[in-house]
Amino acid sequence: MKMTYALLMGCLPLGLLTIGSFLPAGQIQQAAPPPMVNVNALGALAKQQQVEAGKAVEYLQRLEKADLLSARDLPPDVSLPEPHSPDGQKWFGAVHQSWSNAQTAHDGAVAFMALFHPKPISEKRKRLAELEKFAARTSNRNPFADVPGGSALMDYVTSLCDKIKPQIEAEDHLSKAEEFSEQKNYDGCLDELKLIKREKLDPLELADLVKLQRKAEFKKYWKIEPPESDIEKRRKFLQSSPPAVLDDEKATIEKMERALALAECQQEFKLLRDQPPAQARDYLRRAAALVQNKAAPADFRLTLRMQFVKWVTSKLPVREALVGATIVMETKRKNGTPIAGVFKDAGDKSSKWYKYWVSLSEFKKVGETKYDQIYLARQLDGEPQQPLCKRHAEAFNEGRKKLLAHWESADEWRMFAALCQQLQRDWKQYQDQGCLAEFERAAEMKARDLEIEAALALANELLGEWSSVAALNGE
Repeated sequence: MKMTYALLMGCLPLGLLTIGSFLPAGQIQQAAPPPMVNVNALGALAKQQQVEAGKAVEYLQRLEKADLLSARDLPPDVSLPEPHSPDGQKWFGAVHQSWSNAQTAHDGAVAFMALFHPKPISEKRKRLAELEKFAARTSNRNPFADVPGGSALMDYVTSLCDKIKPQIEAEDHLSKAEEFSEQKNYDGCLDELKLIKREKLDPLELADLVKLQRKAEFKKYWKIEPPESDIEKRRKFLQSSPPAVLDDEKATIEKMERALALAECQQEFKLLRDQPPAQARDYLRRAAALVQNKAAPADFRLTLRMQFVKWVTSKLPVREALVGATIVMETKRKNGTPIAGVFKDAGDKSSKWYKYWVSLSEFKKVGETKYDQIYLARQLDGEPQQPLCKRHAEAFNEGRKKLLAHWESADEWRMFAALCQQLQRDWKQYQDQGCLAEFERAAEMKARDLEIEAALALANELLGEWSSVAALNGE
């Protein structure tokens, strides 16, 4: 029984007087403002009950050693009535009541103190169990019912239960969502997160939920990527992707960006190869952009150079003269008038002269045994020679061959442009002097257009876009 006294006297004042110091631990749950608790009143009650308990213990300690039926064995200065007398019954009743009140207050204070231990209870299930246990123990009799604010204290405990229960439910959903996420079941994860009442979570849990949801949405989005062959869909897919936060998410996006950039390069190369633009400027700019693209493979430059040379070659085809130009020749008379036809060299060095047929058809008709007339060498202003259209074709083809062998040289393109300009000037003079008309009469056909103007335009356009040529060459 002495141990009981010690427990009562030691725990009761500490428990009741420190209730107020434990209240903040419960308030950490961030529940709605609980009913007000009159901590001062609880403290006053503790002091009152301490006094009463002290009196009870004092009497009981004395009575423990006393013979209650012997007046002379009673403790000093204690006037004890006869036990069976009305006064004695009243006295013993008062002692019993004080003891009962002290014991009830003690039990309530210790239980309440256990709920709000200075070391926070992190597991909500454990905290809820303690709260419910306290509520059950005090359901029949509130030890603080007679204290102002004592009922509010019990309401406060109830409000904590109402707060923690939905928190536990929310945490259950959050835990399941995390399991689904680890299993890569992102639909299940997001479905669980939808069931959570976010207002029931504390800030840290809410932050975890938002983080998990964002991660699940990202993983779900990237679970099915468009095929690599569909560049447009992959481009739109990348543009609509949720933002990457984690390192693996950033790596996923960067991987697709690299793959997409490479696919776009390959697509542009194929388009440039299969559907090249008509203008050199457009071709060169697109080719230069490709070789300067960081996503382009290392061998792209060499491939594009070869492709460009092939394109230039197609733009500068070999020029061919007319069939008739291999037989019909031309020169001028001493008076400067042009003459064209079939010339066959005859005579010796001392008296050189030429058999002459006026047209190709005439030569084919009569053969070499008969001829229309003869021309002495001294009657002509130079020996008969291949017609200008044939000589031009040969000159152009020779310049073209040299150019394509050194296409990366700007000087070669300038020389080729100068050649084209000279050919144009010669041809214009040829026309103006009537030489072209005379040749076409004798050859009985129109001279073929060598398209010198188109070749000159290509050279000038390419020289004007030389920075792109330099980029293509790696300069």
